[in-house]
Amino acid sequence: MTDAAPTRPLPHPTLDTAPFWEGCAAGELRVQRCDACGHHRFPPAPLCPRCWSRDATWVRCGGGATLRSAVTFHQLYHPAFAEALPYTVGIVELDEGPCMYATVRGGGDAELVEGVRLMLGFDRVAEGIALPVFSAVATEAAGKASS
Repeated sequence: MTDAAPTRPLPHPTLDTAPFWEGCAAGELRVQRCDACGHHRFPPAPLCPRCWSRDATWVRCGGGATLRSAVTFHQLYHPAFAEALPYTVGIVELDEGPCMYATVRGGGDAELVEGVRLMLGFDRVAEGIALPVFSAVATEAAGKASS
């Protein structure tokens, strides 16, 4: 028996998701953009859900997003996350349109409430593997309220 910390579950890229994970490892969040209608989509799919085109290009996102919903976990569901408790997972709407689940962190006085602005970052969790994480951006109004 060993006292080593449990191994964190890591992504297993497929042919469809490899460009996303390669982007994350390079510090870029990438989504598919339909070549026919310009719709940005995530998760990756073989067809555009708007126009059904099969033609798409992987594009880099700007990193801005809005929090749509979040839950903070206080209970341990996997032993590899014991030191992370409590942690927050949110539904994040990218400025480009698609939504995704991601770890969300507060930003000083910024509360994690629906509509808060978020900025992208990455957690390097293993060699060549990074996960997107979003942090709340304190707004100018929040800064004036606390002064």
